[in-house]
Amino acid sequence: MLTSRKTAILKQLLKEYENIIYQYKVRLSPAALILTDSTTTLGYWKKTERVIGISLKLIEKYHWRSVVQVLKHEIAHQIADEILGGHHNHDKIFHLACEKIYVEPWARSANVELDASQPDLKQASAQNRDKQNLERKVERLLNLANSQNEHEASLALAKANQLREKYKLDNLSPYTESEIYSLVIRTGKRRLDNSYTFLVKILTSFFGVKAIFTEEFNAADQKEYKTIEMIGYSKDLIIAEYVYNFLLRQVELLWLDHKKKNLENKVKLSPAVRNAFRLGILVGINNKLERSMASEKIDDRFWCKLKSFSSDFPLLDKTREDNSGKITELARVN
Repeated sequence: MLTSRKTAILKQLLKEYENIIYQYKVRLSPAALILTDSTTTLGYWKKTERVIGISLKLIEKYHWRSVVQVLKHEIAHQIADEILGGHHNHDKIFHLACEKIYVEPWARSANVELDASQPDLKQASAQNRDKQNLERKVERLLNLANSQNEHEASLALAKANQLREKYKLDNLSPYTESEIYSLVIRTGKRRLDNSYTFLVKILTSFFGVKAIFTEEFNAADQKEYKTIEMIGYSKDLIIAEYVYNFLLRQVELLWLDHKKKNLENKVKLSPAVRNAFRLGILVGINNKLERSMASEKIDDRFWCKLKSFSSDFPLLDKTREDNSGKITELARVN
């Protein structure tokens, strides 16, 4: 007999299954879903019974995001059999089915490595010493910023953005698709106020990442929680994560200081006031970053163009002794 917890998990798996076939416009007759107690087989597809089994141990040990990818792996087997004419194990037809519903690369093999479901961004970035230096500078910069001073925090973020932009100008070689990663931030909240939306706006506007708000099921309490998935290059994701945590800490410390002053004056502050205060701080920081970017915009375009031409005009290096500022800096790079 199924417990209420197992029933809730199966209902969520069915919901994920239906979302997948709807999202990717796959014409499948739904398979039966069951939970297994296997510790060695994460999931399976049985063609004759039309059953997909998912390991309960997988669900208990790993985040739901990984569970969904294993489910998609088994759906790919179903697609290969019922739509693409049949297949054998993990052949080309199976991989074609994986492409159809975008099973993440780590989840496509016969022996799925679940630890690969969240790539080690530090390791990916460690292949480039310049990236590591950039990350250390940004981390140190944000750690040194006074978290109870909004102006100082804004200056720190503007400087972090300038460091990132300078890195881009000094490293104009194109990235490959294999260098693009995703990073999931689990907020632990079932609802997010507007301050989170604006915080993510800052990350996407100034720190080179794209982001989507999603939900992730938690099998332990059968509830869904809000997540933020950021997509970008490894060094941008690492910096964006630093900035995300820095801003959360910054806003909370400023709020606690504001709350303390009002309590001393015997003024009670509602949750709505708290949300408005947090949003106001982030709007202020965003506006200062926009002003900082506006003042740098013309220079950035000029230096980027100058750098791209420098290989054609090697005599540019001779300006080192006669000019100061960015031309001298650029000449050293070349």
